[in-house]
This record gives sequence, structure tokens and C-alpha cells, in this order.
Amino acid sequence: MATVAERLHFVEVDRRVRATRSLGALIAAADRPVVLHTHHTAFDIPAALVARGRPDVAVLWHVHTALNPQVRIRLQNVAKFRLFSAPVARIVCVSSHLAEEIVRRGAPRAKVVVYPNSIDGRRFPVVSDPEREQARRELGLPPDAEVLLHFSWDWWIKGGDLLLRAVKQLVPSRAGRLVAVTVGDTEAAYATSRELGLGDHVRALEARPDVRPLFAAADVFVASSRAEGSPAAVLEALASGVPVVATRIPGHVPPPADIPAFRLADLDAASIAREVAYVLDGIGAMRSAARAARDQLHRSLDIDAWADGMCDLYADALHARD
Repeated sequence: MATVAERLHFVEVDRRVRATRSLGALIAAADRPVVLHTHHTAFDIPAALVARGRPDVAVLWHVHTALNPQVRIRLQNVAKFRLFSAPVARIVCVSSHLAEEIVRRGAPRAKVVVYPNSIDGRRFPVVSDPEREQARRELGLPPDAEVLLHFSWDWWIKGGDLLLRAVKQLVPSRAGRLVAVTVGDTEAAYATSRELGLGDHVRALEARPDVRPLFAAADVFVASSRAEGSPAAVLEALASGVPVVATRIPGHVPPPADIPAFRLADLDAASIAREVAYVLDGIGAMRSAARAARDQLHRSLDIDAWADGMCDLYADALHARD
């Protein structure tokens, strides 16, 4: 019997034509039914193309991120969902608001499935005091700093400007101890920091594969996004015992339980600043509330149960193609 590793294949290409060729070759060599699970939109159309006329090939498109509101992109989405989704068995969305949006853009409702994200809770245990001290030493952060963490792969969408404008409002009342660590778009971060005169209150870091030390160093994770699918980083922060301040948008719906360490702010700097100050002023109680959240978020932190559910979706998709 083939091992799991022998039955899983990952395709990495930078162009749609190459993706189509790679997927076609993979299917041609298969001696059993195939599931093509696309996690990046660049693979969606190639997977649909190679699956046409192949009942032994099931395609799942996986929608993770908020859809671009630009008219040009909306029209492209409508064309894609209407013209290329016929061979697709299931379109998996990480949240209900994404599901509704792709239906509005032409996706067949009968094929759309909402399946929330999960993370491996074992990779994000509660941060200990020694771990926090070590992480701050490694990142060059003062041990007594009040550290805000923010991820900014896209500066505008992730609300990097909102975060730093909130920091500008907070600095005078925090005795100079506040430091915002934003990870991703370093150029935009430092440009905005210079514009606002924030100096040493901002640290911009390149993206890195291991985010655990970042959570370990943080007092508050700030998700100041303007749009989201369903960010794993919020779960990772809470699992690590780090309180979260998130903007009040559909992608930041509250967790399935009342978690005091998860605070919602309006989509403006003043509201974000108020919520961050509230958390910092009660940081001991907030950390305790975040630690307690692990029990309430048990299902979201169980990657094994999530994987079992995904396998059920694969079986359902194959059945739908029969």
C-alpha cells in the first residue's frame, strides 16, 4: 500500500501555463482517483481545465482571503466562476461572508462549502515568562516594553497605517515604553513611521516562516485589517496566550465563545488606540483570559480533527464527480 507521502503531491509553479502542464502530467501518471486541491488562485483555472471530462478527478477551490473590490477584479471573478467552475466539485470558503461574496460573483451556490480554518495548537502553547524574555532579547526589544505585534503582507489591506496612527495617539500616555513590531512590508512601515515621527516606537521586520518568537515577544496582537478571510494569526495569538485587538469587519467575527481577551475596535485609529490601551492597562488579567481561551477554542486548535473533516470533503468531492 502506498504511504500518505507517496500519495500527496505539491505543485509549485509561477505561471498558469506551467501549472496546467504540471497538473496534466500528474493526472496522466495517476492510477487512482485524484483530488486537486488549490490553495492559490493561480491554480484554480489550470485545475479546472485538466479536470474537464475526467470523472476520476475532483477539484476543490479553496478561498482563504477577502476578494478584491475593484471593478476589474470583480468582472474577472464573475468570468472565472461562471466559465470555469463546471468541472469543480466543491468551492471551500473559510468563512460565511466569503461564501456569500463568491456566490454574488457567480459561483454556483450548490458547490460552495464553508469550512473554517484551524491551526495546530501544539505549535502554539501558552507563552511562558522565560520564553517572552528570550524572544525580546533575540529581537532586540527592551524587556519592559509594551509590545504590539502586527502582520502586514499587504500594508493597506492589513491596516498598517491605522496601527501606526493608533500608536501615535498612544505614545504620549505610555511613558515612552510602547513599541509596535510590524512584520511584512518594511518599506511602507518605515515610510509611515517617518511621516508620523514615531522613531524608535516602530520596528519593521521581514516576513519569516517561524512566527512563534514574535507572538512570544508580544503583549498584544493587533489585527487592524480593512478586509480578511479568516486570519489564522488571530487564533495563533490567542492560543499563545496573547490578547488580540481586531477591527470590526466580517473576517474578524468573534470566536465561538465570550473571550475577554478578544477585543473589537472600529475601523479607525482612535478606536484601535482605545482598545489597545484597555488591554495594556489590564495586561495581567488579559493574559489570563487569553490563556483560558484555549479551552474555548479547542476545536479551532485541533488540526487532526480539521484534517479528518477535510478528508471527508475530499470523499464528498469525488462522489460528486461520479
